[in-house]
Amino acid sequence: MNYLITGGSGFIPSYVVKGLLAEGHKVVNLDLYPDRWVYKNVLSEDERKEVTTVRGDITNFGLLLNTVKDHSIDKVIHMVACIWPTSQLDPILATQVNCVGTNYVFEAAKILGVKKVVWASSVAVFGPAEKYEGEYIGDDAPHYPGNVYAACKSYQEFMGNHYFNNFGVDNIGLRFTIVYGYGRDRGMSAFASEMIEKTALGEPYNLPYPTSAVISWEYVEDTARAIIMASKASKTKTRVFTTGGDYRRIEEGVSYIKKIMPEAQITFQDDPNAIYRHLSVAKPKKFDTRKIKEEIGYERQISMEEGIKRTMNEHRKRAGLSSI
Repeated sequence: MNYLITGGSGFIPSYVVKGLLAEGHKVVNLDLYPDRWVYKNVLSEDERKEVTTVRGDITNFGLLLNTVKDHSIDKVIHMVACIWPTSQLDPILATQVNCVGTNYVFEAAKILGVKKVVWASSVAVFGPAEKYEGEYIGDDAPHYPGNVYAACKSYQEFMGNHYFNNFGVDNIGLRFTIVYGYGRDRGMSAFASEMIEKTALGEPYNLPYPTSAVISWEYVEDTARAIIMASKASKTKTRVFTTGGDYRRIEEGVSYIKKIMPEAQITFQDDPNAIYRHLSVAKPKKFDTRKIKEEIGYERQISMEEGIKRTMNEHRKRAGLSSI
């Protein structure tokens, strides 16, 4: 299959590219910044040589159309996004990239007959757990976006459904949770990766979040596998699925880090201005992932402990340190 991945040089997309190449697919990477360090570190030089790179902006509809046509693209994995904090500071850019750019992907798929579009949403579309009845939030639960990024993702979900119902564009959206792993360096949920990286390299880390809060530890290799599986799925009843991770308290992650690396220096400062200060201790936000298992066959494989250890060792290896 010929795949186009937009924003393919980013954190999650780099692992997706690696997985697609391992399966023997041809990959075209459309990215405004194709030389990002994470892409160069996750993929080997030989793997990068296999990828066709097109430098460009997702808001350039002509470039997008030509790329899909010229490379006979069968499937598109759309990962370009204007994330926090840029989306909050520049809502016009966020709207252009996240909303208009995604519409262009759906439109290109409609015009050129792309077989499947898989695109990235986020659990940010949902509001606080207290707004929902029951322990788990379902895929069809109402949205209560609390910031520009979340509002854009909610709009994308509407448009994905619109293009499917009105134009027959087969697309699947995936809502990611707190994705962590080697290479994560930005975004609202980067704190888990930052904590692991700092401690792996012997540096102190201050955690400004309520440590008793439960979060969904979603290891990046699981996320990449979910994306690739979704790209191969038949038409699904559900338009957007939440992927989900290992639901554990933040303090459990801290305890495990200190167990395998006793010298780790992690301090706590419950900052009232922290982005994730709204993490609920009384009622954790959990997501019902039964539909993605039933319709796509995806289940999380990597536990919090295994994901933390893999991430730490990857950082240590690249710094010339021994594995833990």
